Amino acid sequence: MTKTNEFTPAQIKTIRGIVRDEIARHDQKLKHEEERYQQAVAEANAEAAMTSRDWGDLD
Repeated sequence: MTKTNEFTPAQIKTIRGIVRDEIARHDQKLKHEEERYQQAVAEANAEAAMTSRDWGDLD
């Protein structure tokens, strides 16, 4: 920071890079969580279908 407590252009550029990296990391984490969720849903659906076939219609 300068004497007037303002960021220099180089500091702003660095901060923007850090923020972009953090957003990209967060987006990647969300993508992986969504993939794991979709896999869990697919597995649950497959198990429910198998149980339904094995036990017949329980309704």
